[in-house]
Amino acid sequence: FLCHNVFPHERFPMDRFLSRMALKQGDYFITHSKIDADDLLSIKYDARYIQTVLPTFNVFKNKNISQKIARTQLGIAYGDKVLLFFGFIREYKGLKHLLKAMPILKQTLSNVKLLIVGDFGDDKQDYLNLIQELGIHSMLEIYDEYIPDQEVEKYFTACDLVVLPYESATQSGIVQVAYDFEKPVVVTNVGGLPEVVEDGKTGYIVEPQKPARLAEKITDFFEKNKGAEFQKNIRQEAYKYSWNRMVEHIEALISKEN
Repeated sequence: FLCHNVFPHERFPMDRFLSRMALKQGDYFITHSKIDADDLLSIKYDARYIQTVLPTFNVFKNKNISQKIARTQLGIAYGDKVLLFFGFIREYKGLKHLLKAMPILKQTLSNVKLLIVGDFGDDKQDYLNLIQELGIHSMLEIYDEYIPDQEVEKYFTACDLVVLPYESATQSGIVQVAYDFEKPVVVTNVGGLPEVVEDGKTGYIVEPQKPARLAEKITDFFEKNKGAEFQKNIRQEAYKYSWNRMVEHIEALISKEN
């Protein structure tokens, strides 16, 4: 039984009871962060489980296009410094903090572009109001829609750095998608996100809800030309996030119990 999030990101009445009913059917469990392991044990104290990182999502790189081609497709200048926020936009994902970092970046870096790729849902107007208030519309490219699998590649290929300014999290598949494209990340120190980022090597870890800290690390990345170094480090970590490594963990869990 694969256990990704024990409880949903956005909690609701009865979710604990329903999770307990579903998970009681499992014999073995895989958790992808310490917070998930703790949640699992809170409703199934005798769970037989192993904690291991989420494997890399390697299903989106189907055309192997270059960054230049990806940017041409998106109408982005090749010399721009491109950030990516990807996925369904929800309050807990902290996009507002990244938006508030953009005016700071405008003062420290030239030609910065943020791609916001994902469905806004019912809260889009709140974000548009903030964007207008901050005066950063020219720094953004917004793709307010669900992105099918075959279209994911161009956004990750086009960017230099993937940013996850979450306020809360257990784990996120976005980091693993980024790693598959050898893209470094900036994540916040929440949930299991720090468990999959080597700070200063494969990305940066910052405190949540701190736009100035986001801006500081993003500026550091571009001013010190960290891209090639971080990509090399991500390649060196690839096996750690491979599906073969996941199989080894599953086999070890089952053999230990038998």
